[in-house]
Amino acid sequence: MMNNTTGSYPFDTLRKEQRHQELNRLERKAAFFSELEKEKWVQAGLKSGMKALDLGCGAGFTSCEIAKITYPGTVIGVDFSEAMLEKAMEVKKSKGITNLNLELVNVYQLNFPDNYFDFIHARFFFQHLTNPIVAINNIYRVLKPGGIFCVFDVDNDWFTIYPKPESLTKLAQKISAIQQAQGGDGYVGRKLWSYFKKAGFSKIETQVEVITSDKFGLKTILNLLSFGSPYYSQYQDLAIFAERAKKDTYSLIDVADAWAGFGIFMVTGCKPNAVLIPNPVKIEPF
Repeated sequence: MMNNTTGSYPFDTLRKEQRHQELNRLERKAAFFSELEKEKWVQAGLKSGMKALDLGCGAGFTSCEIAKITYPGTVIGVDFSEAMLEKAMEVKKSKGITNLNLELVNVYQLNFPDNYFDFIHARFFFQHLTNPIVAINNIYRVLKPGGIFCVFDVDNDWFTIYPKPESLTKLAQKISAIQQAQGGDGYVGRKLWSYFKKAGFSKIETQVEVITSDKFGLKTILNLLSFGSPYYSQYQDLAIFAERAKKDTYSLIDVADAWAGFGIFMVTGCKPNAVLIPNPVKIEPF
């Protein structure tokens, strides 16, 4: 998560009660995706002993899970929100995680040496970046040759619900406009492969995991949605409009044929190993 100076997730602007509600939502979201993400991390190559970086670590729920897998290796969780990192410290302590360090770091100014990490992870992070190309170039620099970069993110066109309340359609348009105005990109999922390619990654693979209400239940799906909550302090009219959209949308739980689904983009890539140039063969004259 980034603050309003570096991206489109302004958590630090929320009031106390709004922060509490948003943290509860983020915890539900982390718990929901936990098993899926752990499976994908291991498939990508995450293992014990690695040095890992969790970008936009937020409240640290995901960082703690990465730390469990890498132990006795180390994980550094970074975020640009002091309030988020304070919560992450509480979560780390409550879970008894000893191999996780938390730091206030800007992704555009990563203060780590070149070729430092074995594994770098970014979860629902790129959608909030004002300059993803600068960010991914920095990520590439601090990743070791042969190291792995793993991204999970969204694309708004991959969310659908039926029947769709008109109030939800209008709310989605308002949220998208606000996020874009603050430098974010709710359609980043489709662009990630291109970003990886431009940065120089190899073995790039994109998967889209489709999450549906027929498998998990409509209420579970709706509980993952923010309804624009990160922007309520900045736009009070949005909060009022969102309440109406939320009421209309949750009323679908009682509609027998209501359905919802969304796709999560999962992109992995490796930093190529250095190409060894053989010593020139000296040819002796006859």
